Amino acid sequence: MKQLTLDELVGMVDKGSLPRLNDARSLYGYAEAVVVFENQMLDSSRARERSFVLVGPSNTFPSVTACHGRWLNDLPSQRQHAITFWSINADSRAALNAYVMH
Repeated sequence: MKQLTLDELVGMVDKGSLPRLNDARSLYGYAEAVVVFENQMLDSSRARERSFVLVGPSNTFPSVTACHGRWLNDLPSQRQHAITFWSINADSRAALNAYVMH
């Protein structure tokens, strides 16, 4: 999986969701990354639909590597596969906060 920069992550998220992503980071405790899951089935009505999942020791997926080969949703036409991630550390948290507040 490719690692995203903050600018790349922000480019994937609609502006209205940025505060929710920032709030989710604090609400659900420690997270080490945000993994982007995307529907890759181009003939599906849900093609390119994305979900942003916090991963870390206290979350459903304990690490980025635990997301490899995994997907969200059961129906093949709705499956979202892990495609990329953004690491969360003290600097990236501060950068996301600044982005949301700007």
